[in-house]
Amino acid sequence: MQVVFETELEVIAIGDDGWVARDPRLDQHDARAVLAYIERRSGGFEVLQLGRGATEMSRFDRWDEALDALRRQAA
Repeated sequence: MQVVFETELEVIAIGDDGWVARDPRLDQHDARAVLAYIERRSGGFEVLQLGRGATEMSRFDRWDEALDALRRQAA
């Protein structure tokens, strides 16, 4: 696995077109640290946001838009 981005988020590649976004402030074994699964789809990115009692699917045209949404969730 490879960390591809790290600030408020830690984004780990889990394949050619998939990533897990997690909150690095929480222990790596804490399930609450997993914020989302991101998958590259034709022309954009689908984000399955997890946690806080709800699961939500969103679609973004650009990678940075997807990460901005996840940063807001982690704040």
